[in-house]
Amino acid sequence: MPTKGYDAFFQPVGARDRMTCRVCGAECTVTRGCIGPTGFAEAMTGAEQPHDRFVCPHADLPWHSEGLALLREEEAESDRLLRRLLSARREQWVQRHLRDERER
Repeated sequence: MPTKGYDAFFQPVGARDRMTCRVCGAECTVTRGCIGPTGFAEAMTGAEQPHDRFVCPHADLPWHSEGLALLREEEAESDRLLRRLLSARREQWVQRHLRDERER
């Protein structure tokens, strides 16, 4: 399931031409001119607004969820060296799976 701010983005209509996934670096697919909530609070209150929805094409794949978990762990880590190691691990993980997808 896509996660807002990482592999799913809601932008005002026409504000952005493209968005890049923060987890894997892929260009997100876009659905323009959507009407609906853009976050949890809006969904709970029934608020709707026009927006463009950008979602990573890999967001629903298990390897992508693992990459997201690594990114979140990296962001929460206070030690600079461990952050770099987590970032390198995530990049290796993502590249391996993207390469495997291209070879299929």
